[in-house]
Amino acid sequence: MCGGWGGARGLPINLIDWAASGNGRGIVILLDGEVLPHWWTNSVSFLHDELNGHISYFRDNHPVISDAAATDPLNGGLSSAGLSNWTNSFHAGFTGGDVEGYTGTVFSTTAAHRGTPLVIVTRAFASAPVANEPLPKAYVQMLAALAAIGWLACAHQRRVGV
Repeated sequence: MCGGWGGARGLPINLIDWAASGNGRGIVILLDGEVLPHWWTNSVSFLHDELNGHISYFRDNHPVISDAAATDPLNGGLSSAGLSNWTNSFHAGFTGGDVEGYTGTVFSTTAAHRGTPLVIVTRAFASAPVANEPLPKAYVQMLAALAAIGWLACAHQRRVGV
């Protein structure tokens, strides 16, 4: 699944394209994995105060895209199946009640965390269209770097037999 657009390849590209589309102050929040220090715990992180008390670290390998978010442009071409079975598709979620101003788009299916958002985006712009204009050079370079990271992660998983 790592190579398919419906999952590991499409998720970061769609989310970055959506956030960079210029249709408002769109923020996508994916939590860092299990390696310390976590970016959001840094007191200078612009999301530190908003996320404090809303994070729980757990693994989910079978996430689902909510029905409400399935038609949003930021989820274009993605599927719950494509986001699943990466060994550890997601490493954390947003618990402790709604994070003010954000809405979940992908949710946990684990028994202990069922319905917990794994990806959240700015609520006011969640259904905003994605511009079909070419991205500025800096964004293209950032997307290329993220795609390379995703490819390397998938290659590593194949090499170690995961």
